[in-house]
Amino acid sequence: MALSPFKLMQQAVDIVQLSQHPTHPIAATLAGRDENDEPYIISKTNTWPRAIDDALGREIKIGGSSPTIHAEVAAILAAPGKTEGAEIFVTDPPCPNCAKNIIEAGISAVYIDHKGFGKRFATEREKDLKLTYALFKDAGIPVFEVFREKEELKQLVKIKKDFAQPTYDRAPLIRPVNGEPRISEFLRDAVTFRQEYNAESCAAIIAHSPSGEAQFIGCEGGNVIGQTRDSRKKSDSTKYSLNMEPLNRAFMIAARYGLKLDPDYVFTCRVPTPREMVNSVGAGVRDILIDDCEQGRDERSFEALEVLQEADILTVR
Repeated sequence: MALSPFKLMQQAVDIVQLSQHPTHPIAATLAGRDENDEPYIISKTNTWPRAIDDALGREIKIGGSSPTIHAEVAAILAAPGKTEGAEIFVTDPPCPNCAKNIIEAGISAVYIDHKGFGKRFATEREKDLKLTYALFKDAGIPVFEVFREKEELKQLVKIKKDFAQPTYDRAPLIRPVNGEPRISEFLRDAVTFRQEYNAESCAAIIAHSPSGEAQFIGCEGGNVIGQTRDSRKKSDSTKYSLNMEPLNRAFMIAARYGLKLDPDYVFTCRVPTPREMVNSVGAGVRDILIDDCEQGRDERSFEALEVLQEADILTVR
């Protein structure tokens, strides 16, 4: 028998104090089905990637970004099956960046514990929370507040029955790799992908299916699913962008289809953003192929890369 939303939320609540974050412990439970249609449940807290924790500690900012992996992203990256159609249960309201990852991972519903609305993000960052709701609504993802004790749900974001599910501005490229992956061939394919897409920002990775087949994934950065250039006004009053950066998008595409990242095959056409780099380290990446190290979204990207290179956390090839 499938667990109720209340029991799944309780699983997140049960582990939240395992988070090592001293002021904002958060946990997320992801419930979905694998490629054999067997159910899975995985729970994760926000945490510091081991490589960052060991080399730099927990107080440092990486290009102005927090060095932690958010609980929602940790659960998505660790999912034992595809995340498309899964549901996520979070102790606190997701930030807009986590909302973008949830959307791109194909998650179908979001549940938030009612006690999370008494914490800092909900009480002090109202504009950011409104943006989170707007992103979910435009992507067609319902959001529920969970009252565990009373076993009641309150729907916070409602989706019309005739809602047309949005998709990417430009579809990513996903195709099988012939034989065992090789760096030279991967780099050739990644550069070719960039040229064919004429992409200003793009990423490519290799990820493996449960049966071991290697898949090449190429994608470009751009509006998160559900957003257009006309939506830009929604983020004007917050620090968050409506863009989905390409490397984060590639990680979410792999999770969406139940593919596991091969950390030895990661390519970006320019220096990744700080958040992309932190998520990469959290995903086990130690080497990145960068086509043009002179280009980046902004100065923060170069600052973050310098910090991670000097600490021998990331190597650029």
